Amino acid sequence: MATITLTDLAKKARVSLATASRVLSGGPIRCSERTRQRILRTARQLNYVPNFSARTLRTGKSYNIAVIAYDITDAFAVECVRTMEAYLEETPYRATWISCANKTRSRDGRQMLQELALSIDGMIVIAAENYLSDTDLLRFWAAEKKPIVTVIRRLRGDLIPSVRMNNDIGMRRLLDHLIELGHRRIALTYNRYMHPSASQRYRTYRKYVAEHDLPDEKALQLPVDITMEDGYRAGELMLKTKKLPTAVVAFNDLGAFGIIQAFGEEGVRVPQEVSVAGFDDIRMARFYNPSLTSVAADYEKMAKLALDTLLAMIDRPDESAGLAADIIIQPKLVLRNSTGRARV
Repeated sequence: MATITLTDLAKKARVSLATASRVLSGGPIRCSERTRQRILRTARQLNYVPNFSARTLRTGKSYNIAVIAYDITDAFAVECVRTMEAYLEETPYRATWISCANKTRSRDGRQMLQELALSIDGMIVIAAENYLSDTDLLRFWAAEKKPIVTVIRRLRGDLIPSVRMNNDIGMRRLLDHLIELGHRRIALTYNRYMHPSASQRYRTYRKYVAEHDLPDEKALQLPVDITMEDGYRAGELMLKTKKLPTAVVAFNDLGAFGIIQAFGEEGVRVPQEVSVAGFDDIRMARFYNPSLTSVAADYEKMAKLALDTLLAMIDRPDESAGLAADIIIQPKLVLRNSTGRARV
């Protein structure tokens, strides 16, 4: 089968070679949106594959970005990756997805960064504090001059742009909801590694407990990891206490699912006996049984903002100083069937 060239594509789309090249490379567009869409549609119909080697030699870019997460099987990371993947289809860039779940901190992280340096134009880091420290990332940024954007994480010094959620507001809205339902004995599961999101939620919870004179017991504050299995184990620990909480705020939605499963196996009904809520509002939250009340992080918006920022830094490096910012997304509390009135 003959290779489809850019000339073939331009002819089929009835545009000049220059116009087709600008649209497919993400460069300045001097055509209508209708024409742009026709070019993209023609590229899909012809299964056009850009000659990346020739483009790299011509532009000095690899057109490859790294997306690094603690674990890309984590539901929040998966949702971000899904959004980024779809978004990148409209650009000349490709992505390499990297999970840190089975790697140790720092030494392996620095080695990975060294290996990536020559093959990427930029990097998005979703959390991953346990694997790549602020120092690791700042040193890479300074030495390699490759732009970095972090998601749900902010590096010290404000040198690297970040996109994250206002965890303080999210936690307060969720706790307000539970208080309005009559709950006072409210448990929290928090990430044991205490990355910034976890720290902020934990601090806000502790402040809220003090402000509202709620029970403040060690048994109501359980450190966990990010998996459903960890949530299940937290649920088991709660079941062994003398007195169950009336409501549980899980670190994330997966943890909430695990807690609900553990409770259900012992005949504890949600929300009739214990209300359970999570964070992130992943797709499964709506379809779980019971459907999960959750603080929505708007991962689609966060993923797109992170990519927009990174690609602007790559394509317009002279303007990148003005892009360094901490972009904070305001959360939304999504109420579903896993929370209800406290039992009297």
